[in-house]
Amino acid sequence: MNNKGATLTELLVVIVLVTVVLIPTVHSLHKTYIWQDKDDKRIAVRILNNEIEEYLSSKSESDSSKYVYLNNIRWELLFNATATPDSSIKKIKASIIRNKTCYAEIYFLKYAE
Repeated sequence: MNNKGATLTELLVVIVLVTVVLIPTVHSLHKTYIWQDKDDKRIAVRILNNEIEEYLSSKSESDSSKYVYLNNIRWELLFNATATPDSSIKKIKASIIRNKTCYAEIYFLKYAE
């Protein structure tokens, strides 16, 4: 009887650990930040393990910079800070650059889960 009790206790501990620790941690590592302008154009970026994983609806050209297409014009998107999977992140600042001139500063204001 004690053997079955220990097994049941161990199983409950594993279930609690997975539910309380593992699932929220994995969920917090992967977020999509979305920026939206007044014309309802959207640029999204996925963050995974502190790294920018990919841009949605954009073309990746290199590790240090990405390119987005707005009105069929290629714009360079440069981040001035790294993002973390911390839930306290409210915005990520980036610059849209064309012909070495900063066109606009944009912010990824929220994330979609």
